[in-house]
Amino acid sequence: MKIIVAVEHYISPEAVEGFKAVFAEHHKMVSQFSGFGGLKRGVSGEKSERHHIFMEFSSEEELMRWRQSSEHQQIAKAYAAVWMKAPTVHLVKIEEEKSI
Repeated sequence: MKIIVAVEHYISPEAVEGFKAVFAEHHKMVSQFSGFGGLKRGVSGEKSERHHIFMEFSSEEELMRWRQSSEHQQIAKAYAAVWMKAPTVHLVKIEEEKSI
C-alpha cells in the first residue's frame, strides 16, 4: 500500500521564491530516505496563495521514519518561515488493485 501526503501550504506572493527554495531542499533531504517514491509541487490557480505538495512513500512505516527524523524537523521549520498560516495536511492510503 502506498502512502501519499498531500499538504496545502498558504504562501503570500512575496514568499513564493522562498517556498520554492525550501521545496528544492526538501526534495534533496527526503530523497535519501528508504521508501521515498516522489515529491511534486503544484499551485491552485495562477495567482493563488494555495501551494500544494504531494509526497509518496511505499508504506506508512517509511513515512514515519521521515516524519520522526531531524531532517523533517529542519525542513518543517523552513516551511513555517514562509507560511501565511498553518498548512492543511491529508494522508491518503493507496490500495493496489488486483487484476481481474
